[in-house]
This record gives sequence, C-alpha cells and structure tokens, in this order.
Amino acid sequence: MKFREFSISEEKENLFSFSSGWKNIRTIYSSNKQNEPVRIDIRLAFSDVTRENLIDFIDYKCLLSEDCHPISEYHIVYIGHFTSQVPDDEVGGEFIIDKKCKSVSHYYISLEKDNYLSEIIKVNYQEEYNLLRPIVIADVLKPANKENIRFGLRTKGIEKRDLPHKPLISIIIPSFNSEKIIEQALQSSIVQTYENKEIIIVDGGSKDLTATVVKKYEDSIDLFISEPDKNIFDAINKGTWLSNGKYSVFIGSDDLLIYNSLEKVGEKVLQYGEKDFFFGNGLTLTTSGFIKRAVCFIRGKNFSEFRISHPALYLKKDCFTELNGFNIDYYITADFDFELKLITKGKEYEKVEDFLCIFRGGGHSSRFLWKKIKQVDSILKVYDSFNFPYYLFLIRLILIVGIKRIVGDGLFNKMLVFKNSSIKK
Repeated sequence: MKFREFSISEEKENLFSFSSGWKNIRTIYSSNKQNEPVRIDIRLAFSDVTRENLIDFIDYKCLLSEDCHPISEYHIVYIGHFTSQVPDDEVGGEFIIDKKCKSVSHYYISLEKDNYLSEIIKVNYQEEYNLLRPIVIADVLKPANKENIRFGLRTKGIEKRDLPHKPLISIIIPSFNSEKIIEQALQSSIVQTYENKEIIIVDGGSKDLTATVVKKYEDSIDLFISEPDKNIFDAINKGTWLSNGKYSVFIGSDDLLIYNSLEKVGEKVLQYGEKDFFFGNGLTLTTSGFIKRAVCFIRGKNFSEFRISHPALYLKKDCFTELNGFNIDYYITADFDFELKLITKGKEYEKVEDFLCIFRGGGHSSRFLWKKIKQVDSILKVYDSFNFPYYLFLIRLILIVGIKRIVGDGLFNKMLVFKNSSIKK
C-alpha cells in the first residue's frame, strides 16, 4: 500500500468521528517525497463505510480554523470484518473541499486476513473490537427503476415528528441532473449529529442517474420525489410543503452541511424558544477551490445592511406558510426576496455564531449573472425606490467580472492574496 512508504513525524490518538460507521483510533502525520504534509487515519469500521468516503475525510476543525495548514495527501485505512474484498479507491477531485489537498485515498483491511493486526486491535481496543460485525458492502450503483419516482422511509409508512426538546428539522435538497454532485451533499445530511431530522430530495425529473445515486441511501432518507418543476425555488417550495419539520434548511445539491450544524441550531431553539428563523455563518468554496468565510449579519433592510447565507438559514414552517413560500417568478434571486420579507416584516430571529454550511460558488445564480442583477434591482425597488449601497455594489461587481475575464480566476485570486498580505503588513 502506498502509505507504507511514509515515515512517521507525529502520531496521536484521535477519537473524533462524525459518523457512527467508524471510529478514528489513530492519526499519523508524515510528508511525501515533495516534502508536502501527509495525514493517515487508522479507523475501525462498524458499518458500510464505502457509503461515506466522499464526506468522511473533510477536516472540519481545520476548515473552521483561521490558522489551519491543510495537508497535501490524505490516506484513510479502514479495519473491520469485510465479507467481501473491497478495492482501494480515491475520492474524485470535484469532491475535495480544500485546494491544497491534492488527493484522498481509501484502503480496506479485513481482520480475517491479518491475524497479527487482529490481535493488536483486540488487545488495545477490546471494547470496540467486540462491537465489530461482518460488513456487507452495498452495490456502488444499484439501478433505480425508471418508474419508481418516489421512495424513502415515508413510502414505507415511517414518518417523523417533533420530539420533546428535539424539534424535527427538515433538510430540503432540490436537484436536477445532479448525479455527479448530489452524493456528497446527501452524505453531509445523513451524518448530522442531530438525532431528529428528515431528508427530502425534490428532483425536477432528471434525465441522468440522480435517482440511482440517491437510491443507495433510501434507508437513510425520508422522501425522494422526481417530477418536472418550474425552477429550483419551485422544488424548494414543494419540499417544504411536504415536510413535517418545525424548521427547514435548504441546501443545493452541491452544497454541504457542516457535521454538527443541525445540533447547533437545535440548541439555540431550546435556549431562545421558537423564533421565526435562525441563521449562522457560512463557508464559500470558490470556483478556484479557495475557502472564503462569510460572517452573516442583519443590521437593516438595505442591500449592504444584511448578509444571509442561504444554506445557513433555518426557517420555521409556520413562517414559511404565512409568507407563502418563495416567489418562483424570481427564479434566480427568490432567496434574496424572501430574506427581505423576513427582515421588513419584523420576523423574530436569533443568530447562531457558528459556521453551518459550505456553499459552492459557480452554481445556479452565477450562470445568469446579468439576469440576477436585473432581478435584484427589481426586488429592491419594491422595498426601496433608490438603493444607493446596491448600485455601489453593482459597479464593483462589474469591475470584478471584467478583471476576471481579462486575467482569469487563478491570477485574480493570487492578486487578492497579495493584496490581503500587504494590508496585514
């Protein structure tokens, strides 16, 4: 195996695991031939870990730390009772969150084939060893019946409700032809540490394998429906009307929830009571692969006086119903319109002072930049006939787009890094 070539520079016990499918028992740090940092995790596998390998390598603690120094290579070794041979694999580049991490590889070792290792685990991790059971690896792609456009726990008669001190939180994921991106978003929802959640995927009648990918997780999701819709906000409306949760959060099929975000919101609900909405901060993954921090706030209703990251907004269903959902006529900026409604109508809220999501740039709204500008302008005129901060932003945006087209995204980001380092000096 490739990781055997590394010499150990640091080794420590690492008990952090955000999934019930595995336990991290040892983390080893080293460097490769290019003297770049390498991390190796040794984990005990309790269930089908191949369903988690697009999400379980993300080092959230590092992402959330301003002083983080990401590793270049990440190797994860799973040890367990595998009933069949599992081929080593590598996570695709589109799923790697930080640009500085160049590769993530997974290895699977069956204890039945290594008696020496089995004895080491049994002696040093006796309690965990006794919990290990034979693991049946699921098919990577189990074909979905084209006629089956509705599946999940609800179709089996299982519906979730609010629990004492645990309000049900619904995760609504709109999708369309999302086979290449939805799996990581789905995994980030499934591994949430909050116990009382439901996951609803509203697909717009995809022509690709979106339903096939999602069907792998049909025992972990509450509802998948696939039918034509008018746009992404029409799908979000459908999902929210179908939801049973007291609160809902809306994430794109390429966005991610940070592993404990629902738990953070649940704690705030118990602390402050049932407000109309809660919101937190968000991380943005730019198209160049850099992480930007978006500290959100509400100071007023003007364009520059509030910032809400859509996947970090948790909305009470009663409030959603009262405001009649998202205005689907604003097919790019309905979220902005809805946020202004919340603010101008004086809806009660609390801020969660944590980063709750990872939003991927370059998605739906960025493909229709000028139409987005026109829609924002139309929305603002409803609330404020002349919004000076917005027009300043518009001029700045036009300049940025122009510079990017001339020099390219890569050089533009290097210019920003140089500018920020100069300011610090």
